[in-house]
Formats: sequence, C-alpha cells, structure tokens
Amino acid sequence: MVSRTPSFPIDAVYTWSSLDLESDRESLARRLRGVRGVTASARSDRRFRDLGTLNWSIRGLLRFAPWIRTVHIITDGRTPPDLPADARIRVVPHAAFFRDPAHLPTFNSYSIESNLGFISGLAEHFVYFNDDMFLGRPAEPDMFFDAEGHAACRFDDPLPRHRLLSRLYCRIRRDQRLSTQVFSAHVARWLFMKGGRGHPAARGTRMLRTIHQASAARASVLRALWDRPGIGAEIRRVSARPFRGWEDVCPFTLMAFVACDEGTAYAGRMVPSATFFVRDEDLAGTAPFRALLDARPALFCLNDEVDRQPDLARVRIDALLAEYFVGLDPG
Repeated sequence: MVSRTPSFPIDAVYTWSSLDLESDRESLARRLRGVRGVTASARSDRRFRDLGTLNWSIRGLLRFAPWIRTVHIITDGRTPPDLPADARIRVVPHAAFFRDPAHLPTFNSYSIESNLGFISGLAEHFVYFNDDMFLGRPAEPDMFFDAEGHAACRFDDPLPRHRLLSRLYCRIRRDQRLSTQVFSAHVARWLFMKGGRGHPAARGTRMLRTIHQASAARASVLRALWDRPGIGAEIRRVSARPFRGWEDVCPFTLMAFVACDEGTAYAGRMVPSATFFVRDEDLAGTAPFRALLDARPALFCLNDEVDRQPDLARVRIDALLAEYFVGLDPG
C-alpha cells in the first residue's frame, strides 16, 4: 500500500491492562481496600482483562497507517505479550509520565488519559487507541488531521443535560461512560456557551457525544487542560481517582471540546465505524462475527461484555481478528 507521508510527525498511543497474573489481581485487590464507593462497573474484570486484541490492533495500524512514527504502549510497567517486532513500538510505564506520582497505582483509564500529554517524546499530533480499538481499512493521515495539523474530532448524538433524571438514567443503565460524557459536556457547556455563544461540537444548546473509536489528539491541548480555568480542578481530581466515578470528566471529550472551541480541531466528517459487543451468547455462533467481517468498517471496537467464558472469548476473538487481518505479517 502506498500512503501519503504527513508533513508533521504523528504518533499512536495505546492503553493496555491485564489481570492475567496473580500479582495483577493482588495489586487490584490492595488498591480496592483503600478506596470506598467503587462501583461494580469500575472494578469489573471486563475493564482490565486482556483478550489478546492489542497485538492485532497494532499489526493493523502498522499495515494500514505506515505513516505512524512511534507507537507508545501505556502500561503499569509490564510489557504486553505477542507484540509485533517493530522498532517503532515502545512500552511506557505510568510512572514515567504521571504528573503526580502520588496518583499511582491507578485502575482508572480517565486518570491515565489525563496525563498522556506528558509522555516524553510524544508527538504533538497523535492518534489514541484503547487496546480493543482498530483501524479496519487503509487510512490516510487526513482521517485524523488536516494539512495544517488541526485534529478531526468526531461527534454524533446530542448528550442529555446534567440533570437528576439523566444521572438516574445512567445509573439504572449502569452506563458509566455516558455519565462521564454528560458531566464533561456540563463542564464544557458552562464554559463555552454562556452568553448565547455557540460551539462547534453542539447542536443548539446541547453538546454532542464523542464517538468511542480511535481519535485524533493534540498533546499540548491535553497538557493545557491542567491549568485551564473551570477545567483544571476537574482534571486534577480525575487524575487522583484510582477507579472511575459517575461524575468524572472524560479528558479526551474535554480535549475535543476545548480544541474545537480554540480552533486547533474541528468536527470531522464521519467515517464508517462499528462497535461490536462481545457477549457470552455470541461465542457459540458465527453470525455476529461474520457481520463485522462483511462490513469492514474504517474504525471498529470490540467491547468486552463476557461474564462466564473469557478463555473461549479470547480464542474466538483471536480467530476473528486473524481472519479480518488475513495476510498481515504475524511477526
């Protein structure tokens, strides 16, 4: 595949966690003993377990986006298994970039995200992935950044207002991600829409939800959130929280809102994307997996909702991704 080379460096950042080792589970248990009020969702095995998706995502990235300069894999200090052999890959422990080491150890992805802008050697422009997010097709740099380096942020439906009913709805649905997006939009709306001023990531007076896929980011904007009036205190609070809470801010949602407001990002065009929820009942058949193979979206995410059969899920997902990325070098 021939791909255009961007005029500025673009990196990729992955976050990765695992509960495969007994020491991992013991570390989680110790941290839980020191914190009150952690929700079932925030401490669920699903949030931390490794289903073997990282190595396939990186293989797809290196094939479909050869213009990526460096791949930074963020971990608690461990090196993930089965990584491709490529000089562009580096493993970065949390302790190497957290602005306040007292916030470690953490099991909160938002805590980690709030500090990513401080990674040594990170390019100003980078694409952020969870370890279950994928490029599904060959991609040019302009999927994420325009020629001047503005980030393409993608939004979909308007978010509900931060009111009692919406907060109750999130808790009934056990949807902590929606809750944090609602709270982030509440913070942003107060800052950007007072006095009747509109916002590029709003529909009327309601802020839009950011899509849950690989996303373009600006390191300087993430760093600046720490000192931004009305936002800095919330960023420091989420950095200090070892587990997710219902009313944490989502740093990448806030980064998108701020960058669009200040003109370093824009509301980018939507591309074909899909989120596939892997559940126990999906593991016996092939239809849900076949749907993803047939669709071949530009971006996709495999969301772990397995309760009873994680080992089978790992096997099935590995077979699915091997078929999806057929022909990619397994090394």
